[in-house]
Amino acid sequence: MKTILFTTLLAVTCCAGRVAAYAENVITVSPAALSLKGHAGQTSTQNFKLSNLTDSPCAFTIDVTDVLVEDGKRIFIPAGHSAGSIAALSVLPITHVELQPGQATVVPVTFALPAETRIRAVAVFFRGQPTKSAYGPKIHLNLGAVVDFSTSENVKLDIVVPHVAPQTATTNTTFAEDLANVGLEPVIVKGVAAIVTQPGKLIGKAVFDQKRLLPGERNTLHASYAGVLPPGKYRLLCSLEYAGKAVTRVTEFVIP
Repeated sequence: MKTILFTTLLAVTCCAGRVAAYAENVITVSPAALSLKGHAGQTSTQNFKLSNLTDSPCAFTIDVTDVLVEDGKRIFIPAGHSAGSIAALSVLPITHVELQPGQATVVPVTFALPAETRIRAVAVFFRGQPTKSAYGPKIHLNLGAVVDFSTSENVKLDIVVPHVAPQTATTNTTFAEDLANVGLEPVIVKGVAAIVTQPGKLIGKAVFDQKRLLPGERNTLHASYAGVLPPGKYRLLCSLEYAGKAVTRVTEFVIP
């Protein structure tokens, strides 16, 4: 295999990914999500930091599984159980680690894309258990970091008209934008919802939560307007960004 390299597109290095918590402390893995771009035959070694911020020692086993999409949702398949398995080609020099309270370690994982595969993501799992805990031996920790791979520019999203749930006495006005990744590559989508009056005056904005969609996956972006809208007719402009593109979807709604 060639040795260099996938291009790293995005690394989420905060603890906003999967976190296992007990005794008011946490165990974290960073990055929680990672996007790589390259072509078949290339390899890339990525480091994952595992931190034990609890008051108990923990032991972990580490493995890589393929991430597939069925009926628009992700499923996790053991390495080698699917055609074109990326997980089967992943190299883990460390498959077991023990961490004392406050200790951290870095686990390198080398990824490679096979010559032909429709799989576009794997999950690096850290499956653990406290070796000594006042809560007993039944606690099981299962942390994961998702790594997706792109080999082309074939990115295509199906974006429908947004949904609006008008404010009530106890809730804010909320917006939902349904998405379907109908292309061949993973995509990260972010966006803003702008509220304007019928004459075109801007009232306010709300930021959509960012989503990552694998090929064939469906998901929904959500946003909430923090203010109170006076009764009247409004237009909602949803501006979405992904893969260097920008699209806008428009709908109208009424606040009674």
